[in-house]
Amino acid sequence: MNVTLTPEIEAAVHRLVKTGRYASEADALAAAVRRLEEDERIVAAARRKIQDGADAADRGELHTLDEAVAILKRDHEEQFGPQDWGV
Repeated sequence: MNVTLTPEIEAAVHRLVKTGRYASEADALAAAVRRLEEDERIVAAARRKIQDGADAADRGELHTLDEAVAILKRDHEEQFGPQDWGV
């Protein structure tokens, strides 16, 4: 595969390799693609949750603000672990 990078992206890749964080440009770009794929999965999951919420609202299944916040916190902690919400 041949890829043309902008000068800014190319410089960033070189910096990452120069610092020793990645062994090669290919390693740095592979890590970037893995991160992009993970971000895409997160966005797709969020879109599904939004659609699920819209569908529930259409069916009249609504929550109070406090209930919605509790659900969001629960879902977040299931994905990322316990949090100190400070409230």
